[in-house]
Amino acid sequence: AKKEIYDVKQQRLCLAQDEYDHLNNALTTLGASRTS
Repeated sequence: AKKEIYDVKQQRLCLAQDEYDHLNNALTTLGASRTS
């Protein structure tokens, strides 16, 4: 049972990481387009 909980946590972590990367990319693009 503990392994399952661990797997779910890992999955959530990966999702959060993807979200974070996506947000970072969006912000970077926004900033780049704003300065040009």
